[in-house]
Amino acid sequence: MHAQGTIARAIAPPSPKMVRARIVSSGSSCINFTKQSKYVWISSIVKLMMKIHKIFSVFAILLLLSLTVGCGEKLGVQAKLSIGDQVPKSNNLTVSDPDKWYEISSMDTKVPLYEWKIADLVNQHKPFLVVFGTPQHCTMCVDQITRVAVMAEQYGERFAFVHVDGYKDTSVWVEWGVTGEPWTYLVDSRGTVRSVFPGQTELGLLTLEIDKILNAKEG
Repeated sequence: MHAQGTIARAIAPPSPKMVRARIVSSGSSCINFTKQSKYVWISSIVKLMMKIHKIFSVFAILLLLSLTVGCGEKLGVQAKLSIGDQVPKSNNLTVSDPDKWYEISSMDTKVPLYEWKIADLVNQHKPFLVVFGTPQHCTMCVDQITRVAVMAEQYGERFAFVHVDGYKDTSVWVEWGVTGEPWTYLVDSRGTVRSVFPGQTELGLLTLEIDKILNAKEG
């Protein structure tokens, strides 16, 4: 009888007190491990933060350069067409209804720049300005296109004004070899490039160059 009782106690589960003792012991070793490794963790975090700081510094520099030269202009790269070149007779997108400008442009507001095809302007010997820009992602393009729209109202039928959107009319960008935005060309009645303006352009400068083209045509 006594032997059986001894065996029963030997195989019985540990008492709750013994289990609590083991849990406390396990917790103590975990705490000791954290204290020993905390300096390694701190060092790793500091190194990671330094790497992130370097990445953001490089990104900030690239962003600053892009704002300096234009929304998408590449440093040191020239457009395919330059002053004195004949422009291609491009079939850019147009709309017959001015109120549907949004079908071929990412401008948020209506502008009168989608009436003419470049091919027709060249064939009719009509001088024109064409601005390449994608307003949806380029604030500078919005400003430039707004200036051009003001000039379109000012000059009326004497000079044509065209906007070619980078999202809606990509093939014309490729045809002209445009490498940045906004990018503006002034073309005379012979279809020859007279001026090229990368980036934003002052209204006074555009007016001066357009008047030169008109005066030469009338002369």
